[in-house]
Amino acid sequence: MTAPSIVTLGRPGEEKAIFDFLLLLASENGLFKVDSGRSIDMIMRATHQDKATVGLIKDYKGNIEAASMLCLDTFWYSSDWYLTELLNFVKPEHRRSMHAKALLKFQQDFADRMTAALGQKIGLLTGVTTRSRLEPKIRMFQRAYPQIGALFAYNFELPDDQYNQKKLEFPKKTNDDRNAPRHKETVMTGGVR
Repeated sequence: MTAPSIVTLGRPGEEKAIFDFLLLLASENGLFKVDSGRSIDMIMRATHQDKATVGLIKDYKGNIEAASMLCLDTFWYSSDWYLTELLNFVKPEHRRSMHAKALLKFQQDFADRMTAALGQKIGLLTGVTTRSRLEPKIRMFQRAYPQIGALFAYNFELPDDQYNQKKLEFPKKTNDDRNAPRHKETVMTGGVR
């Protein structure tokens, strides 16, 4: 039976359960080999609220059914802080629940709390990294957040049978689209405009 979709913060002492949950996520969607030392270090930061956090949905026995981990970070070209999603995963047997929506709400609420605590707007960047059921996952994120790009993979050893997904179809342009303002794009090649 699926637990209520209530997110609580991960706390010290829950690191092993979170790491085991990460291994399940990695077996389904991982792109890289899991480094247990690095993983546990980040999990420890999240459970100790050290520029990171982890939200958990657990059953009445304390087993994790879903989790989202966020980390404060900066882009290489800026000193502005933002939250980046490190993981956002619901166990397969609980995907017909409201867990995924609860995790997205947790992310938004945490970004708002960080904004208030730091006195500056803290944005959130999140996305979908998956080898299965891409389209419904993207639609869920599109309902929750504005879309500002896409990710594509090159030179990864992914099983063909799991990664064989059709491309998303975009709606055809309408007359309303022709009247929308256009933005001039700057193309950069090798650092030279």
